[in-house]
Amino acid sequence: MMTQPLMLNGLLLASPLKRVMAFFIDFAFIYLVLFGIINLSESFRSLIDLHQRNMDDINFSKQIMRINDHIKFASFILWILIGTVMDSTIIQGTLGKLIVQIKVSDSNGNKISFQKAIIRNLCKIVSSIFFIGFISTLFDKKYQGFHDKIANTYVIDKVRDLLIDKN
Repeated sequence: MMTQPLMLNGLLLASPLKRVMAFFIDFAFIYLVLFGIINLSESFRSLIDLHQRNMDDINFSKQIMRINDHIKFASFILWILIGTVMDSTIIQGTLGKLIVQIKVSDSNGNKISFQKAIIRNLCKIVSSIFFIGFISTLFDKKYQGFHDKIANTYVIDKVRDLLIDKN
């Protein structure tokens, strides 16, 4: 298992820990936003009120569990869509990556094309199965996940990249 700093073409590759932190920030943010929007819905609030008055009614519990499942699925789809758009912009990453100061790039630190971002983020579907693609970053020589290998992308440390740009 590799966890020491790794370089590629003078760029510091982002550690698996920073990548995991960015993932959890992104997913928590998306999930909370969706859950907040749904909670603003009058019909959802009515369902919750009914459930609280009829705690023993299994049908209400099932409905709420289905809604929660829909929120999780929508969160996953939004994560893929937001990642695709944000990875290919000048920001080069999602809100989570921005916060932990890492970004998605090609092997030279340049932003990736929208087409590469689509490939990378669609491959996250496979990567997310049992977190295989993400766990593999711990054992890869370039800290690449399955989705990075397929799209030929890297996640680099933004701070180190800024220091190199100034010299």
